Amino acid sequence: MNRNKMFNRFAKGRSHVYFSELGGSNERSNIVNGYVKCKLIHTTGESLIVPDLIILEEDEENYFKWIQPLSFFGCRLAITDNDTIHSSIVVDISNKQTIELRFSNNDFVRGYDDYSELYKCEIHAPKGLSEYATGTGYFKENFEPYIRLYHHTTAVAKESIMKSEHFYDSRGNFAGTKELTSIGYLYLTCLDKIVNEADLQQVAMSSQKYIFLRTDDDVHIRRLRVLHRQTKELEAVIPLDVNVQAIASQHLHRHLIGATYYAICNPFIYRIGVEPNGGIDFIDSTIEQGNTKKADYIVAGDCRTIEGLIAPYDEENTEYIYKIEKVSESGNPNALEFWLTNRNSDQYTDKEVEFTEFKK
Repeated sequence: MNRNKMFNRFAKGRSHVYFSELGGSNERSNIVNGYVKCKLIHTTGESLIVPDLIILEEDEENYFKWIQPLSFFGCRLAITDNDTIHSSIVVDISNKQTIELRFSNNDFVRGYDDYSELYKCEIHAPKGLSEYATGTGYFKENFEPYIRLYHHTTAVAKESIMKSEHFYDSRGNFAGTKELTSIGYLYLTCLDKIVNEADLQQVAMSSQKYIFLRTDDDVHIRRLRVLHRQTKELEAVIPLDVNVQAIASQHLHRHLIGATYYAICNPFIYRIGVEPNGGIDFIDSTIEQGNTKKADYIVAGDCRTIEGLIAPYDEENTEYIYKIEKVSESGNPNALEFWLTNRNSDQYTDKEVEFTEFKK
């Protein structure tokens, strides 16, 4: 079987086996310039910087390759005598590779409407880092990133969508098993093809109707019902260039075996939220962020428990909540300076968020 460095798997023909373990290779002798798009989030007694997207430095035409983080450790902060705030985040990427992102408050580029920020960074990584890129994208003016994603559907549905240049939003939750009433989503993926059961499970679907989750201690296994689909229902592909500000924050799984780390829950799923029945338009295969609805919290389930495992799939019944810091509304120039100014303080309790509502 051949390694597919883009999508974290082995491949032989139409058979795919995805890596279940992350990290393990700590070769970081190569330094690459790039950018990290990230958010500051808070829960009781903890704050965290979440790397949404890693961008390898663009060429002269503003095109770039980007990497989807699969898991990451809490960031380390250091303050120098000149009040520069240095940050370091260790991130696991495809094929068990581990990289380190280094940036400071002086590397801040801009904030975005989804409450994230862009920083220039040094990427300490193995040689040939671009081979592990998840996809391609480009910057428009003022460092607005667009990335190539895909919507998979039937041939009949594709014809209708392309004709209207409009997607109806789905009312299904992350697992596809409950109906949302306060928000609708368009579901996309970085996978350019979905051809087997392993691919389906990467996007929280299954031809068998279930996926299986395991607690950190390997003792408890939970069978979780997800959206029932066959690959033949997803053979038609619609490529799209998506403004990253339109993409909803990804939920997390928090692992506390040994050093605490955070894994992205189904990292190859990308959702665009809108008001229910709002739909999403596209022009020339490009989705802007126009009418998108931004969530202001992230679910981070504790993988020591069954409840924590299923939390990202069942937002209705969880207390594993991290609230996103809206730095631009705080009077601080960026997240690192906000963190320094407000260190050792409760940033969770009084922060109001709008929780997703479900059909009863």
